[in-house]
Amino acid sequence: MNHRNFLEGSFSSIASRTGDAFTQTRYLSLTRPKSISRDPIREFLRKHLYKRLSWSAAEISTRRLDFYKNGIPETYSPFVNWLARFIIAIGGGAALIVPMLITSIHSSQPKSLVTVSCAVVLFRCVLFWCLKRIIERL
Repeated sequence: MNHRNFLEGSFSSIASRTGDAFTQTRYLSLTRPKSISRDPIREFLRKHLYKRLSWSAAEISTRRLDFYKNGIPETYSPFVNWLARFIIAIGGGAALIVPMLITSIHSSQPKSLVTVSCAVVLFRCVLFWCLKRIIERL
């Protein structure tokens, strides 16, 4: 059975349009296009890594022209997602371990208080910056 004839019989209003209406059906889809939330770490990685690493293989094959014209990918590649999660994990571990190491070496009360105070202020600043980005997206 010829699928084109079946579609022309069922959707004559679309078949009467100029061009190949049955292959250009993006506007007929009821699903919303995938949109990703752009966070600073993934955007930094996307801008500074090679295109081949920041685009997924599936998106390169479907949007080849945008890939060669340095367009922005609609979805991040698995490598960019993995690297962003890895950077966040290393940063979180360092935020816990570095102040602990500083306070344990030649421990004194003023040094411990200054170290903990600085660590809390830095943590608040990073948390404020991240929450600000999340709230702006809402």
